[in-house]
This record gives sequence, structure tokens and C-alpha cells, in this order.
Amino acid sequence: MTRLHLAVSAPLAGLLLLLAGCGGGSSDPGGGVASTLLIDGFNGSGATFQAGFVAGEEAAVTLGPVDRAFRVNSVQFLFGGAPGVRTVTLRVFADTGAAAPGTLVHSADYQVTASDDAFQEIDLTGAAVTLPAGRVRVALRFQDAALPSVARDGDGSITGGRNWIFTAGEWLDSASLGLTGDWIIRAKVVTL
Repeated sequence: MTRLHLAVSAPLAGLLLLLAGCGGGSSDPGGGVASTLLIDGFNGSGATFQAGFVAGEEAAVTLGPVDRAFRVNSVQFLFGGAPGVRTVTLRVFADTGAAAPGTLVHSADYQVTASDDAFQEIDLTGAAVTLPAGRVRVALRFQDAALPSVARDGDGSITGGRNWIFTAGEWLDSASLGLTGDWIIRAKVVTL
């Protein structure tokens, strides 16, 4: 199990990530283009932490597409709503566009300390998580029930076919379950 540290405060991180996600990315010393993939509209305020998950359930987002093969360097997410330390399983899939994700390319447990205003960041550079051109699904599997938990944005919209909940052995579109707000789960990637 890897212990993880808190990143910069959410308002600053949200602004930086939105700029990175909109600006097309920057060059990587290895020749690739670095960018942050996100679907949420979180800008530092208005997050809702989702109570109600039980052990074994997952929240996930489909991110991309990326037009070339790419490496996932890190995953960022908001995790709070109550104090505590929890272990979550980060799972990364090559997304197929269907409700069920494609091939699992990474799965590991990480310990997170809840915070309502700071992003959690899991560094994957040592794991060499690479995918072909296309989309990626990033999922958080919960090992405990209730809060602390992952957050949704508060912009009043949800992107259909991009926000997922794994429950009772199947993947369901979060919007079909009546949720509003995109999961605040992001991936920093670099093209190969």
C-alpha cells in the first residue's frame, strides 16, 4: 500500500488544471505532449461529497480521447466530506465507450487522508500505465462505506456516458441513477 500526500489547495489546483486542460498541454522532455484530462467544471468551490457508497462499489469517469498512445502520470481527485483516512483501490482501464470498461491496465491500493479543499494526487510515473490512442476510464473502488468519499462538481450539469458507478456487479451511468454533477476525478497524461 502506498501512502499519498495532499496536493495544492483545491482553488489553485482547479484553476491550474482547467488552464492545462484547455490549453492543449505542454511539451514533455521526451517529445510528448502533457495535458490534464477532465470532464468536471470544478473551479475551487461547490463540490458535493457523495455519501452512500458501500465497500466494493466504484465511482469512475471516462476521459479523453487522446489522439496518440499515452502514459498516465498521475490521478487527482477530491476526497472528503468527513475526516478520516481510507484505503481506496485506483483502477485504470482502456475505455471502450460502452458501459463496461475495456482492459484493466492498473489496479493498486492507496491510502488517502480526507480533505474538503485539497486534491489527492496518486503518482503513477513508476507504474508505467500506458494506453493506446483513445479514451481512459479512471475508477476509485471504495473499501469502506459512507464518508469520506469522492466529490461531484456543483455546476448543475452531468456529462452522460462519462460518469459511472459500479454497483451490484454492473457499471451504470451516474445520470441514469439521478445524480447531477461530474465526478471530480482527473488524469495527468503525456503522449508517447
